[in-house]
Amino acid sequence: MIHKDAHVIGQPKIGDNTWIGMCCVIDGSGGLEIGSNCSIAAGAHIYTHDTVKKRVLGGVRETSPTKIGDNCYIGPHAVIRRGVTIGNNCVIGALSYVNKDVPDFTVVAGSPAKRIGYIADNEIIYGCL
Repeated sequence: MIHKDAHVIGQPKIGDNTWIGMCCVIDGSGGLEIGSNCSIAAGAHIYTHDTVKKRVLGGVRETSPTKIGDNCYIGPHAVIRRGVTIGNNCVIGALSYVNKDVPDFTVVAGSPAKRIGYIADNEIIYGCL
């Protein structure tokens, strides 16, 4: 399910039973895979390209594939940078900027996102790292 107010660029691969909320930006122009059973909350942005070097250094638009595993929750207004891989069963906190890979069963939050918890025995555990 993709909310009617979400903006989808290119042709991302999106798994079964994944929900994409309103006002999301889903950039499939550089190769995007989103697994099954995910929730992408309102306002989240997932990128596969940027124009930083193009504008700052006179370079070119850069692309890198981005991947989100199965059973993930991406919080409201989170931003996932191009080239990042988020493992299976992960939680990305609201307003987070994810600029590094996130291993399976990990909870991250902040800007830049840092590990704040993990998932074990069917529970989300915060703080005890």
